[in-house]
Amino acid sequence: VIYEMTFKFSYRFLLPFILGGAAFIIVKYFLKDNITAAVGGVIVLLAVFFVFCFPQIKIYGEYKTENFIEVSGDVKNFQTSDTEESFTLNGVEFSYKNGSGNGYNTVLSQGGVVKGDNELLYIRYVEFMGKKVICYIEKIL
Repeated sequence: VIYEMTFKFSYRFLLPFILGGAAFIIVKYFLKDNITAAVGGVIVLLAVFFVFCFPQIKIYGEYKTENFIEVSGDVKNFQTSDTEESFTLNGVEFSYKNGSGNGYNTVLSQGGVVKGDNELLYIRYVEFMGKKVICYIEKIL
């Protein structure tokens, strides 16, 4: 196993509560109304949660309940830069930007584990919002 997704606490999980609380304080300050402030705070909290936290929770949950797709084969059409990487494995195309999103997303120049064409890999991935999120990579000898 050269990569496996893990669930780690991230400070971004606090962001919805911080911004929701800030929205509550700002609305209360300007409108002097607790109910409007509470509604505004909850709306901001939920919006930020669904943008920053939900994807990681959903993808990890799908992976851990074995609701993933498996593919293996030789890496083909490997293309890499300092910011992006893509390749095909047994007809399935993968692409990601370095350090962005969830799952595996480290390009070769930044220490990535996918080395290039003709490397024999076994991958588990979850499809989320039209993207293939790599959750597991194993090198086949």
